Amino acid sequence: MEDVTNEDVFELIEKTSANKPFRQEVIPKGYEIEHHQYRVALYQIIPSKKDGEPDKKIFLTNTIPQITERFEDIESNEVSFNMLFYDNHLPVNLGVSAEEISDSRQLLKLVNRKLDVTSTTSTRLIDYINKSKRYSPPLNVKVATRLGHVKGYFIFPYQEEMKNSNIKLFNNDRGFQKLIDSFQSKGTLESYSKQVFNQIKDLPMVMVMLYASLGSVLLREFGLQPFIVEISGSTSTGKTFTLNLVSSVWGTSDLITTWGSTKNSIEAMASFLNSFPMFKDDTRNTNPKFVANATYNFSSGESKSRSNINLTLNAKKEWRNIMLSTGESSISNMADEKAGVSARVITLQDQPYPDNFDFTTLDKAFRENYGTLGIAFIKQYESKQEAYKSAFDSYQRYFNRKGSNEIMQRLGRAFALLQITGEILNDIDGFEHDHFKIIEQAYDSMVRNNKTIDKPKQLLEELLQYLDANRNNIAGDGYSSVKNGDIKAIYKHDYLCILGQTVHEKLGHEMQTITGQWDKKGYLITSKDRIQKEVRFNSQKNRGYAIKNEIVKELGFDFSNSHNPYN
Repeated sequence: MEDVTNEDVFELIEKTSANKPFRQEVIPKGYEIEHHQYRVALYQIIPSKKDGEPDKKIFLTNTIPQITERFEDIESNEVSFNMLFYDNHLPVNLGVSAEEISDSRQLLKLVNRKLDVTSTTSTRLIDYINKSKRYSPPLNVKVATRLGHVKGYFIFPYQEEMKNSNIKLFNNDRGFQKLIDSFQSKGTLESYSKQVFNQIKDLPMVMVMLYASLGSVLLREFGLQPFIVEISGSTSTGKTFTLNLVSSVWGTSDLITTWGSTKNSIEAMASFLNSFPMFKDDTRNTNPKFVANATYNFSSGESKSRSNINLTLNAKKEWRNIMLSTGESSISNMADEKAGVSARVITLQDQPYPDNFDFTTLDKAFRENYGTLGIAFIKQYESKQEAYKSAFDSYQRYFNRKGSNEIMQRLGRAFALLQITGEILNDIDGFEHDHFKIIEQAYDSMVRNNKTIDKPKQLLEELLQYLDANRNNIAGDGYSSVKNGDIKAIYKHDYLCILGQTVHEKLGHEMQTITGQWDKKGYLITSKDRIQKEVRFNSQKNRGYAIKNEIVKELGFDFSNSHNPYN
């Protein structure tokens, strides 16, 4: 799906000769065209070597090829061509590579695409094509093979938006044609505002997904890496409905694909969409490990280097967009390294719609109105670029200060991007709303619902759970001596000292990093020169991490003697 093949087709190009009768501007020397009753035929003329003998005519084809356009990829500088010929009086336009019109074996494969060529005539026809191309030079057209920001241009999927551009979209993979066709519009911006937007503008979870859909085209503008915004939760809460809804800012719901894809196909689609959002429905369609790995790969913004059949490296694919995803379980919970994934995913878990919400009316509304808001959004951004970039910087500083942990700080730029998206949307007539309230609610919801975003706190909670289940191995104020096994922690009235060996057993190689975060967060009572505290018990010195009792209680635990079930 990701490589250019001989089946590549040229789409969205002006077919200047499509409705004209066959007319060869200049016939190369040594060739002749004969008009028969029902068709034309091309012959090669071989001059006679003897006086008085007629020249030899060798039939080449009934589908006389013309190279009408020369396409140059603005990224790779690779050259391709449009070949025009007539089959039963009907024009046929083929996208052909430079190799296909230079190698007789490659040209022969075009017989499956209506070109009249045989193994006998292919070599001679190659010569004719290249001579005629020199005699009648084709029109030069610069093309882009993917959407969004490409080499200083912005490539729209809409023909209307590209009609005055000197760059054409060249669809180099028929697998993406459905995707291109899905970028279309119906209705008006005003009707979308009244019938769709007004029904959802006060629903934070839905609006953040809408921001993600629109804001994808801004990532490159603001220098952000790709990230994912997902809506997750139990079944029948409107997740897929929301994905259908927010895809309507660009086109139809055919823009949505399932998670049941290969790694290569996700890379290929991400690269093709480039700046435009990718919509992935229902993580249940694949295994959790794949989803987690795909998240890392997508958020990197580029494919891994791979060798091809010639043992050279294929050019890396790259992208800068947002993926919108749905699933019953959050992506963070699917990963072994939950914190690493969490820093790449904004997870929305609150119920997106109120009880008794009128889904039927809204569904009808966005299926009759779509593909207008996205274009309006881009034009609004372009009208005040510098002001929006300045506002983004302010939002970024705000979310950096607001981040209560490392993960939320890393996600700060993503939230700043969503915030500026809300501001741009609010500036469009008919789309006024409280975008500050929307983001604030979504942010607070994520902090509240997603334990994985605060790994140091999560691991401390797990460690306290372990100690709660092993109270016979706790010593200290109000506790009896430990009779079986080693002491794992020592309780004091103002702290619980978890011994270093216990922490090391549970945290392993992460021990230094996590305990450092505990200290930063103010969880610990420390010694002057080190974060471990020395504690005396039964005349013995012990070292460990002294967790303040107020923190222990905040996490829902109480290790005082009165709460010891073994007493």
